Amino acid sequence: MGLLHSPTFRSNLIRWIILYIGVLCLITTVVTYSKYISTASGENHARTAKFKIDVEVGDICSTTSPDLCNLTSYKPYDTLEYNLKVDASEMEVTTDIVVNIYIDSEFKVISLYDVSTDELVTFNDASQTIVMQDGQELKYFNNKITITGEASLTNQFLKNYKLNVKYIDEATYVNYVTEHSYPEFVKIEYSAIQKN
Repeated sequence: MGLLHSPTFRSNLIRWIILYIGVLCLITTVVTYSKYISTASGENHARTAKFKIDVEVGDICSTTSPDLCNLTSYKPYDTLEYNLKVDASEMEVTTDIVVNIYIDSEFKVISLYDVSTDELVTFNDASQTIVMQDGQELKYFNNKITITGEASLTNQFLKNYKLNVKYIDEATYVNYVTEHSYPEFVKIEYSAIQKN
């Protein structure tokens, strides 16, 4: 009994009791709420931004396959119309779009009509650089047309072009008479590069 009367023992006893209660509370809390703590961490899901571009090319001859156009039904001096659609409306990131249109050397480019902005660009034999009404840049050099523009979620790139070409040898039509079929006399390539 004399031990309980000692002031040092009593102060230490109170500290041990407080420490014991604190440890019990901590163990009880961890055991009781561990299932809630583990489920609260959960899973994180991230969806990548849409990065999609569609290019549709139309053949000028409806009765032939898209990669071979038989010009037998056309006169040598006819202007041939070639349709092209570029759809980047589903882009959710800012993207630089480059569309290259290559025209066979047997043909010359007459014009490119942008249906979406009602803008007509005519071509001569010299190289040209034109800024379109909607800010796109159009370059023409050596029977190649390059169209550059920007697409994003707020600035949709949805274009419909009509390209007019004509057989180049109007004087004699010798090549036209001997060869009516031109495999892919209009060829389209494109690239989409995400901006930082």
